[in-house]
Amino acid sequence: GFEFWRTAAPGGIASRFPVLRERAETRATARRLMECVREVQPDVIHGHSPVLTAIPALRVGRQLGIPVVYEIRAFWEDAAASHGSCREGDLRWRATRWLETRGARRGTL
Repeated sequence: GFEFWRTAAPGGIASRFPVLRERAETRATARRLMECVREVQPDVIHGHSPVLTAIPALRVGRQLGIPVVYEIRAFWEDAAASHGSCREGDLRWRATRWLETRGARRGTL
């Protein structure tokens, strides 16, 4: 009874550069989510970590007046540090933590 909606990965030059790639991904997800929400007409939008999912959910929810719940399944910055893609306290870690905190504060009923 579940229906899954997929978002195609964005291409082009922006997809090759950090920050631009994530921005393109969140915009593509927001467009796809808008299509889904208009068809399904949910009472609430449930976004989950990482924050790149929360950002489009919050954007669409705000535009359409639909409440958003943001579920943190893992702290993305800590996962990145444990996998070696950043170090605890470095710029990437702090930026990710800031985004996750912002998403959590805005993603409540």
